[in-house]
Amino acid sequence: RIFLRSLLLGAFSTSLASARLLSGKQSQDEQVKKGGMFYRRLGRTNLLISEIALGGSPVPDMPIMLQAVERGVNYIDTSNSYQNGNSERQIGQLLKLVGRDKIHVGTKFHLRRNWSEETIISSVEDSLARLSTDYLDVLLIHGAADEEHLDDERVLSAFEKLKKQGKYRFRGLSCHSNHHKVVKKAVDCGYYDMVQLGYNVF
Repeated sequence: RIFLRSLLLGAFSTSLASARLLSGKQSQDEQVKKGGMFYRRLGRTNLLISEIALGGSPVPDMPIMLQAVERGVNYIDTSNSYQNGNSERQIGQLLKLVGRDKIHVGTKFHLRRNWSEETIISSVEDSLARLSTDYLDVLLIHGAADEEHLDDERVLSAFEKLKKQGKYRFRGLSCHSNHHKVVKKAVDCGYYDMVQLGYNVF
């Protein structure tokens, strides 16, 4: 079980590291070593994140998360939909145990049927409550499949309002389909700081 999780964590970290190359200006060779862990800058953010990160679907058991943090893991990815919000709740417990300053957290909102600026903002506020934190390090669109959504006025307005309120630091998106159009649009429009690409180790 632990071996399988290690494989999945490694695969997730690969997708995060690849986001760094979006601008074409930086090399994957740039890294910083602290203790036994290597760190890279995430996309266009100023976040130095561990090459191995934790995923929240499903969220690992607390002893595994605590050991990961002890060994230098400093980024956790989750979503409002993972385990019906319980992933965020458990990560919120971790933040209380280790300290908010030890972990960079990214979570996501969906653009599902009848979505609007208001539903995006409400979703993010609910995520913050479950995570027991005032801000997110990265706020992402979950599974962006329609490139037109990336510069939709409703999406951008929600991002701007939440940013002004200090509820997140950087914005991004995850992508599981239509990669060539979605990623190109993300780079061309210039609104996003990172892209998380789906990668299946199997």
